[in-house]
Amino acid sequence: MATSTAPVLSGKQREIQLRDDRFIDAAQEILLRDGYHGLTMAQVAAATGFSKGTVYNHFSCKEELVVALGARLRGERLALMERAIAVPGRPRERMVAIGESAEYFARTNPAGVRVLNLILAEAILEKVSDEQREALLDFDARGLRYMVGIVDEAITAGDLTLPARTTPQELSFALWALVDGGQAAAVSGVPLEKVGIPDAYGAIGRGGHLLMDGAGWRPLSTEWDYSATSKRIKSAAFGGAEGAMA
Repeated sequence: MATSTAPVLSGKQREIQLRDDRFIDAAQEILLRDGYHGLTMAQVAAATGFSKGTVYNHFSCKEELVVALGARLRGERLALMERAIAVPGRPRERMVAIGESAEYFARTNPAGVRVLNLILAEAILEKVSDEQREALLDFDARGLRYMVGIVDEAITAGDLTLPARTTPQELSFALWALVDGGQAAAVSGVPLEKVGIPDAYGAIGRGGHLLMDGAGWRPLSTEWDYSATSKRIKSAAFGGAEGAMA
């Protein structure tokens, strides 16, 4: 019988982890309410009932605390992606699954999307160690590698022949940028309804299909019921929740 390789935390380690989580939760609430410049370690201490010294024992500065929050959110988003792409399907369906996971994260955690955008908008990463910065950014890099792998699968399967001077990395980045930038706009307060976009997430999904159709990635959206694909992925990965690229 296989044994678990996951580390077993001691009582003290569990206590430290629980405190970390409380401090990170408080930081998110303050960030959303007061913005990055309104976040202080003293506020985190007051919100959690611990002394400021205790907060500093866990995180040496507020930037380190914010990066820990960002890493937790990006880790959650990546875990959803891994659940979605585990659903069997053709390569383009698996790329749809990535869109589904991104939208599921955004719909169920819009505050998290706002926080991730706040982190990128501030000079936070310059104030933490190289190791902390790389650990945070590696979540998105891993997601992009999943996407490139799916494009490579489509090429191998004969479903996709990329146009000249276009690489799998470039197509993956274009799709990633569409989803990431579109979600940022959706939660930013931009009045999209006033310019004829009542459903931002639906528009992101349709834009993804336009990109893939334009690249000639088969089955084209005129040849395949991707609404059924979306429903199948939502049911298998997320219990039927609404998703993207429907």
